[in-house]
Amino acid sequence: MTLLFDRSSLMDRIGQDEEVFHELIDAFFELQPGRVAELRDAIASGDSARTAKLAHLLCGGFRSLSMDPVGQLASAIEQAARHGDRAGCGDLMVAFDNAFSDLLTDLAPMRGANP
Repeated sequence: MTLLFDRSSLMDRIGQDEEVFHELIDAFFELQPGRVAELRDAIASGDSARTAKLAHLLCGGFRSLSMDPVGQLASAIEQAARHGDRAGCGDLMVAFDNAFSDLLTDLAPMRGANP
């Protein structure tokens, strides 16, 4: 099983600040599901330019929060979209959705809570 989230890496980035950590996790839950839904819609509609843009934004967001494996999947979707590979985007989105779902499950206990 791949580690989808590297908490210690994120904590290093934010100076070990637990309050900031929980704010970031809460913001993640607030924003990312909607963005992922937008990406899914862009892929379904065949809009390669929008797919590439949304995947790029998601990639940066996931990587900045030390969620690199999910960021890598977003990057792969971006590249497939830039090459006009609609089927590849769809296949990658399945893998992305599975990883994202697992990530949400892993992060849920960390929402607004003190460790």
